[in-house]
Amino acid sequence: MENTTNVIYVTSNCNLKCEYCFEEEKRPNRTMTYEDIDRYFEGIDKISAPHSHIVLFGGEPLLYPNLIEYIVINKILKQYDYKQYSVSMTTNGLRLLEDDIYDWFFDLNKKKHIHLEISYDGPNCYRRKDKNGNSVNHLIEKVLNKLNNDNKTFAISYTLNKDNYNYCIEDMITLFETYDHLEKIVLSIACEDLDVIDNDYQKSVLRLRPYLKEIYRRYGKSICEEVCDVCQKCVFNNKNLYAVPNVSHPIEHSKFANEDFTLWEYCHEK
Repeated sequence: MENTTNVIYVTSNCNLKCEYCFEEEKRPNRTMTYEDIDRYFEGIDKISAPHSHIVLFGGEPLLYPNLIEYIVINKILKQYDYKQYSVSMTTNGLRLLEDDIYDWFFDLNKKKHIHLEISYDGPNCYRRKDKNGNSVNHLIEKVLNKLNNDNKTFAISYTLNKDNYNYCIEDMITLFETYDHLEKIVLSIACEDLDVIDNDYQKSVLRLRPYLKEIYRRYGKSICEEVCDVCQKCVFNNKNLYAVPNVSHPIEHSKFANEDFTLWEYCHEK
């Protein structure tokens, strides 16, 4: 067995329509079933070492609280409790503005801590939009303020793209200065989108690393996964095991990809 990151695509459905979402035109309308979840956990039980990590992903996972609760309570806490999985959830957070969803989530969080990652690309990027094409920055900021004011710890999933590239250092300093309970920033790279800057997104990211490391040294909070050599807080692994609706087995993929990729092509499997 080995340490893995186990990513569960709870659903392809989303309550937003972000401009740079590279999956938007490719993903079918699919959501995990209880049977899909059962098969996935049977599969990773044979591969993943104890204390491996589970990520609840989408789409927007908070559209299906029943599936999240089934994964956390029935699988992680009961059937596979001996694995002692850690858990995080990547979400745009908008449903946390609904009092019943907010209360439900933090009641669940008392039973099993779920590291919350809110998708937000900073105040200078307006590409996270609703179905009508309106920016939702003000709503995501409302979520961040609510969490911070309620002393809830959270991370921010920040997608680096061509629009916020020139502002990202300023953005990250502002975020750490503004939110006391912000634990870390998880940097996602929109590879093809960022290629327009240098014709090579890796060159663009490499240029930022000295500044990102200095931010880490100043605030003591990580910017994953660009300061790993100075942070060294995580157990390293190079394998992701994905769960996708209608697929009967975990899909293995390298943790570090050099291009955007989609897993929805596997959804035709029965």
